[in-house]
Amino acid sequence: LSAAPEPQRWLSAAAVPLLNGDRLLGALFIATDTGDHPVDWRVLDDLAARAAAALENATLYGSLQSEIVERRAAELELQEAGRRKDEFLAMLSHELRNPLAPIRTALEVIRRIAPPDPKLNRTTDIMVRQVRQMTRLIDELLDVARISQGKIVLAREKVDLNAVISQSVETAQPLIDARGQSLRVVPLAEPMWLQGDFARLAQIVSNLLNNASKYSERGTAIELHASLDGYGAVIRVRDQGIGIDAQLLPRIFDLFTQGSRGLDRAQGGLGVGLTLARRLTEMHGGRLEAASEGAGRGSEFTLHLPCVGLVAGGDSAPAVFEALPPPACRVLVVDDNRDAAQSVASFLELGGHEVRTAADGGEALLAAELFGPDVVLLDIGLPVLDGYEVALRLRQTPAGRRALLMALTGYGQREDRLSAEAAGFDHHFVKPADPAVLLACIEAWLRERSATAGQRSTA
Repeated sequence: LSAAPEPQRWLSAAAVPLLNGDRLLGALFIATDTGDHPVDWRVLDDLAARAAAALENATLYGSLQSEIVERRAAELELQEAGRRKDEFLAMLSHELRNPLAPIRTALEVIRRIAPPDPKLNRTTDIMVRQVRQMTRLIDELLDVARISQGKIVLAREKVDLNAVISQSVETAQPLIDARGQSLRVVPLAEPMWLQGDFARLAQIVSNLLNNASKYSERGTAIELHASLDGYGAVIRVRDQGIGIDAQLLPRIFDLFTQGSRGLDRAQGGLGVGLTLARRLTEMHGGRLEAASEGAGRGSEFTLHLPCVGLVAGGDSAPAVFEALPPPACRVLVVDDNRDAAQSVASFLELGGHEVRTAADGGEALLAAELFGPDVVLLDIGLPVLDGYEVALRLRQTPAGRRALLMALTGYGQREDRLSAEAAGFDHHFVKPADPAVLLACIEAWLRERSATAGQRSTA
């Protein structure tokens, strides 16, 4: 049997395009089989317009969500890249500082034991300056990275502006002298308090002085002038150097920006000193400006810093007395870089101290048990046991609890110092540390220990 054919059905239909401007998004199709009905095109057009708007909004929302997801992924990638960059810079700093440390210490040994010889003195002076230059470049690069990541915290205190200037001049003077330049300093007539980080403020001003020296010919003059205005303190550093081109002036504080590469190449530089100076200034609530009349006309950098008031008069100068030489002691130097350990040991032996060395954490603990050191200089990145673990174990022994523990390492970020403090270190020094500073720290501790022992014996 064949099925009966279906009856024919008639549809009444209408179609309206969905438009966004001149762009076709789709079509609205309406049909009915209940008979012929008149079409109200105004209603249909309004419905089509609403449908087109809804479709466009849905498309835009989908695109926006995709863009948000993509941006979030890009942000995460940037954060990860920043983290890897910080880790790389920290490791780079450690690896670059390690070879500098024995070089600097060995130079100090040569200075102390070599017979007077002008040629030898000039040679060692050159080497010392170059080690300092390399150290400064490493420090500046790391500082810019840490500021960018918000990892630098200012140690705010009341500091005397003239003391900041004095420290800055002392830092920059060797470079200025080496280039045969003169420096005229006009400090404030009266001491003025600043609220800030003394070391970072001195770093700002010394960077300005170094920049003035690097971009000035030999034999030219540099001037540092301090004054007060309605805002606070003003420090101007003027030079007679190559000046700043008008096109470069708006970008002079940008990272890795440098002017003419003729004069400054002999001194080296990465183009980060002025960037660092401005960012540290802004962290202190100040501002740093640059001005120049053009190429060959010199330049002037103006530093504005808020002050908190004049120093009250009548403060007496601290008493000055000649300290007695400290007693000799036993020192254990631990570093997997044997050249670094031996150079520090040689320097300390010149001071009359008995020194032993160790190359890893396990050897350090054994040496401490057999030698009984009064002072332990510990590298952090040691094989077998790292310096933190060695310090913790030493502090658990009777002799270790009484010893002076000094971290001597290429890791110098704030979290590294906090980790050293938590492990029981008394001091944290970043390589290449000044050997004279290490010796002074040890001698100050020995004097304090002797004085404390003397007070107990007379009690």
